[in-house]
Amino acid sequence: MKKIHQPKGLFVIAGTEIFERISFYSISFNLVLYTSAAKDKGGLGWLPEHALYLAGLYTFAAFTLPLIGGFLADKFIGSYRSVVLGALMIMMGHLLLYFATPHHRSILYFALLLTSSGTGFLKPCMPTLLGRLYPPNDIRQDGGFKIYYMGINVGGMIAGILSGSLAAVYGYQLTLSMAAIGMLTGLIVFVLGSRYLNISDAPMNSKVILPENTIPLTELHKRSLKYLGLSFIFLALWCVAYNIALSGTLSYYIEKFTSRTAFGFEIPTTYFMSWESLSIIISAPIISYILIQFAAKRKKVHFFSQMNFALFIVSIGMFYLTYLSYKAQNVIGNELPFHYPPFLIFIFLVAVSEVMMSPVMMSAISILSPSRYRGLLQGVYLAALGLTGLLAGKIGAISLKHPFETFLIVSVILGVGSLIFFAIQKNMVHVAEAAENEMEKQRNTSIA
Repeated sequence: MKKIHQPKGLFVIAGTEIFERISFYSISFNLVLYTSAAKDKGGLGWLPEHALYLAGLYTFAAFTLPLIGGFLADKFIGSYRSVVLGALMIMMGHLLLYFATPHHRSILYFALLLTSSGTGFLKPCMPTLLGRLYPPNDIRQDGGFKIYYMGINVGGMIAGILSGSLAAVYGYQLTLSMAAIGMLTGLIVFVLGSRYLNISDAPMNSKVILPENTIPLTELHKRSLKYLGLSFIFLALWCVAYNIALSGTLSYYIEKFTSRTAFGFEIPTTYFMSWESLSIIISAPIISYILIQFAAKRKKVHFFSQMNFALFIVSIGMFYLTYLSYKAQNVIGNELPFHYPPFLIFIFLVAVSEVMMSPVMMSAISILSPSRYRGLLQGVYLAALGLTGLLAGKIGAISLKHPFETFLIVSVILGVGSLIFFAIQKNMVHVAEAAENEMEKQRNTSIA
């Protein structure tokens, strides 16, 4: 059997993402903890509701601004320059966070604006550059996106462990500013490895016309794009649960209401966020192997079907979190209502669902969308994470007073959504597969 080799550019992009994610998650995992911690413990002393709202607002900005960044990269700047510009902005934001004290709140806001804006320029271009490494219908592409997503989670795992350890010794401010080193390393990897990438952007040269852009959209392709748009609704439902787990709400519950002692050692809260990334690293190869075995038996699991299963799994996870909050109502006295092992199970379920949602969505956009709109649609995908991050922050604040009722409502909505997706996904798969085959015939005809 011939061994399949991935393009070298994949490892440049994945390596860049590892260090960029160390930078990003150092803020994401610690922002609620930093702002809600008492001033005498190195925090800003905010009310938890305000801390959760700021975390939601930051997530909103970091994942919504790629809509603008993706558009500017597609039309004016080009993917390569957009990544470099974004990295420099992120580094400046981290350095400014060192000066964000209780008396200089405006510096905190400006630093977060810089880092989120930098993410807006950088993030949508990475999957676009990755998609360019593969010719149409290349069997390596799905695996390439999963390896790329593995890099993201290696960065997330390192960020949780490293930032939690540093914060315990040096405090939040120095920890958040030192994350600039991660982004600088990622930028060096990207620039030095750029010779393995396709960085010739059509927007930078009006005479360059990609062959695919000359192919008109057929009615079948338009239908497949409508289904791709519909899948964003189910993606948004999944993103709500994802952001509850990773954008501050769960961190606050673990920090304030959970017994985290194991073998005489108090586990830093950010370590639990690293567990999510580690769970992805463990489960992704297993899931990929299972999917390959299905494909070998001509029972390929379509990306819409994988997304449906991901929504179902995360709904189970939310029902489990609801059950935990119900049990916690019976705790009496000063005893902490939660213990950390059940949260490990919840986080693992979220991680498994993420493997079958996020990289699959990026791959689906690369397959179904016209090349001139891929950067923009990757921005739309990230915007779904951002908008639901803001919503998750509000849900988290409400849950502090009514955890059982709040999580139950979210669980029911997710469960119903997964059932609706299941009812219509068969037709979605049929249309998407037919459109893919038609597009391939058109490409071959155009090349000939």
